[in-house]
Amino acid sequence: MMRKWLLLCIMLSAGGAFAEEPINIYGYDIKSSTYTDSSQELRGKHHGGRQAFLAELTRELMIKLNLTPDIIPIEKTGASRAAKMNGPHGFLGIRRTSDNANDYQWVGPLLEESSYFIKRRDSDIRLATVEDAKRAASVCVRTASPQVQPLKERGFTNIDYASSYKACWDRVADGRSDLTLLSAVLFPTIEKIAGVTVDKLSKTDVVIADEAFLAFPNGTPLETVKKWRGALEAIKTSGRYSSLVHHYYCRQDCF
Repeated sequence: MMRKWLLLCIMLSAGGAFAEEPINIYGYDIKSSTYTDSSQELRGKHHGGRQAFLAELTRELMIKLNLTPDIIPIEKTGASRAAKMNGPHGFLGIRRTSDNANDYQWVGPLLEESSYFIKRRDSDIRLATVEDAKRAASVCVRTASPQVQPLKERGFTNIDYASSYKACWDRVADGRSDLTLLSAVLFPTIEKIAGVTVDKLSKTDVVIADEAFLAFPNGTPLETVKKWRGALEAIKTSGRYSSLVHHYYCRQDCF
């Protein structure tokens, strides 16, 4: 009986050690959006934006998987050095493209920043492509939001800045702006606070896509990747994901 008990203890101990195998997650360009807390853990800054949200979500994933939340900020110039590490590691906030799709095993998207153009429901504006949106009189976006840079990169010169997402919805609803652009991740919250304005607006099918993933090098055990995917799905369906969006992705003047 004693031998069986000892064997069971050894097996449980081995299983726990495997579950807690150290892994480092390297985060691109997250240093300015994070801080080190009193426990020496990297944390996202409250209302710190996209990178703060990604860091905090990854921390919660690691805790859920019984892993020490070792998240290490790196600049893009350090990525090649990190990729040569022999120990278990992954990269935070990677965009999956046709060029790198086969280079990693992917978990996510952690964040779907795909942004949709929204117009007034009775508007006669015909929107089928991003180029059509560029020809509109104005596209309202919240100042310093993640939607500003993608528009600039695509040559938009008709950007109309507002203090909040709701302000943009109101401008489109009453005809002061032709369009607004909003990340899909914020739709549920905006719809709750916009009230009757929602009934006056229509989401188009024109989208500017931008998704962020966790990327693990090929060779990472598939079982490990599956555990990360499962943990992410659990957080997304628990309501915790929406809370993280509100407290970290959104700036204090988000809505």
